[in-house]
Amino acid sequence: MNQSTSLTRFANALFLFALSLATIAITSSACRAQSTDSYGGPVDLRNQRAYNLLFFSFSPEDGTTINKNSTYIAADLAIANDMMIPESTHGELVTEDFETQKLNLTTARGLGHGLQIGFTLPIEARDSGILDGMIEAYHGLLGVGNTVDVANGRDSYPEYRSILSLVNSDGVTEVNQHSAFGLGDVSFEVKQSVAKSSHFNAAVRLGLKLPTGERDNLIGSGATDGGVDVDFDYHLSNHFNLFGDLGQVWMGRDTMLPNQANQNTLTLWGFGWRLNRRDSIIAQTDGSDVVFHTGNEHVDTKEETGTLAFRRLYAHGKTWTIGVSENGDIFDYSAPYLAGIGPDFTVYTGLSWTH
Repeated sequence: MNQSTSLTRFANALFLFALSLATIAITSSACRAQSTDSYGGPVDLRNQRAYNLLFFSFSPEDGTTINKNSTYIAADLAIANDMMIPESTHGELVTEDFETQKLNLTTARGLGHGLQIGFTLPIEARDSGILDGMIEAYHGLLGVGNTVDVANGRDSYPEYRSILSLVNSDGVTEVNQHSAFGLGDVSFEVKQSVAKSSHFNAAVRLGLKLPTGERDNLIGSGATDGGVDVDFDYHLSNHFNLFGDLGQVWMGRDTMLPNQANQNTLTLWGFGWRLNRRDSIIAQTDGSDVVFHTGNEHVDTKEETGTLAFRRLYAHGKTWTIGVSENGDIFDYSAPYLAGIGPDFTVYTGLSWTH
């Protein structure tokens, strides 16, 4: 795919995001906010590697639930540049060189007694993207060169490609994908509060993903997934809070990926620092098991990305968040509890509203 086509799809994704934000803004202006101004919780962003996007994962949340008859609406856009071309360890050839744009439209409703239900509609694109040049310059400034996930460094390969492929050690092509665009797999969640106080909150979630995405283009998995998750947050003071998630997902079988895992353990930990009554800084690390085994020892390890974000509470119950995520190459894969296997670089922005 040429860069002009990629830019067109990227512009379409931005248009959908802008339309979502406008809808939220117009709707919220006609309603009175009823939620609490809690804005130090986790960023709604997990590892955006293309194989991970196929399967259900719980979005990062704290241990609170929304009040009875309250509604939560959010639009989140993540743009991830994924480049993974490691040296072969057993004769396999792994090539992941593309960009994804994923727009999540989410809504949830409080039913009372600490119970809420939610729904997420994803729209996804995989193409050559627009970030390659910027990332190469950024890596040059940081001195990031040859790493285990990109043999000989990014500069050794052409820019703006869209290739997702795997040739196994027997020479059989298991994955051969290029650009794609469409509706992803929709998901539903039920969340129940199990602990609530001024300092500590905890909740349990059940989730279900349905195969509404295009399986043949690897926009959807072609199977139903389900899982359970525990969320918590602990307020150390008026300015600092900790949060975390621990989840387990069971994935339906997808014959497009013969070496996919049957289950996945999800983790998240992080903290929020409230700078003032409106602004906060959020840092978090999300982790997961390997959902698809390529046969390459460099990349078939625990997947983790580290995220740093800024959030502004611009009105009661309304927040805007921007952030970036990195994989382990920024630490030369020497800080496994902060970042590991994942997209090279992810840019995120999101708007949420509770009324």
